[in-house]
Amino acid sequence: MGGIANVALQALPVISSAQRVVNGFSSASDARKAAEAEARQRAEELEFERQKEANRQRELADQKRHAEEVLRETHALQTRRLLQDQEAAAEAQRADIETRRAQIQASAEADEAARRDALRRAVGRTRTSLGTRGGGTSDGSGEAVLLGLVNRTDADSRNAQAVERLRGQALSQESEDTRRRNLLDQSQLAERQRLELFGNAY
Repeated sequence: MGGIANVALQALPVISSAQRVVNGFSSASDARKAAEAEARQRAEELEFERQKEANRQRELADQKRHAEEVLRETHALQTRRLLQDQEAAAEAQRADIETRRAQIQASAEADEAARRDALRRAVGRTRTSLGTRGGGTSDGSGEAVLLGLVNRTDADSRNAQAVERLRGQALSQESEDTRRRNLLDQSQLAERQRLELFGNAY
């Protein structure tokens, strides 16, 4: 019995050491598992945050895209309205200019007819006056008087035609000024819209 007891006593330190080793392995395994669990939880939390940020970015991108679409539609409507208003105003101006041009031409034709009628009357009176005084239109003085009447009438006609041309040019210039002003308005609107789109992108 004593021998067995001695062997048992000698085996106790070995058993105790083995137990500590086993316990150490168990503790290390638990620690590793805890670390792995913590790492997985952290990874899940990071993935959740990443997905959350990705969703937020998508929502912002969708909102910005929608805002840009609305802005472009608004710009298109503004441009259509401007062009429609300009075309309506231009059409009204064309009608007004054609009316005034016709009035100018009619007035010029009436004035020319009046000048020619006045010339005929003046020539008739002059011939009568020269005949009454015993002269005629065949001599130099009579021809000079008649030629003076014709020349004055022709000069008046040329002056009237020059004024008529100036009035016509003024009407044409009105149309050109309107065309240039419309192009400027269109250019300014396009520039404002471009700046709005640029500002909306940031």
